[in-house]
Amino acid sequence: MRKNTPADVLARYGNFYRGDDDLFAHCFILRNGHCVLIFQGMEAVWIKVLKAPVAKHRQLVTLLRQPIPAAWSPASYQGYNFVTDPEGPNAKEIAVYGVQPGDTRPPGQYYAAPAITNIGTLVKAIAKVD
Repeated sequence: MRKNTPADVLARYGNFYRGDDDLFAHCFILRNGHCVLIFQGMEAVWIKVLKAPVAKHRQLVTLLRQPIPAAWSPASYQGYNFVTDPEGPNAKEIAVYGVQPGDTRPPGQYYAAPAITNIGTLVKAIAKVD
């Protein structure tokens, strides 16, 4: 079994960057508090690394230590296909890493967090791509 590392992705969110139909941003929030943004434009693709606001990151980590609600389904994109398709129906999905009650595959997997939950709101606030 693989151990947790500081570079593990705790959450993923993507959206058209600040409403720009020609620029999609994927945000990956890491365990160590960094965020990796991958921008896909009409021609170029580039990466930006930044720090998440400390208080928001701590709050997210605290919430993700609690069991993920049983009603949340597994995230649409996982493993080899973790980066969302900007033109697909799940492009704006919020994926968070955690464990649901009864999970038999430690240490967990990615679940789709509703945007209206505390976790969803925090991920979007940290990502700042909307």
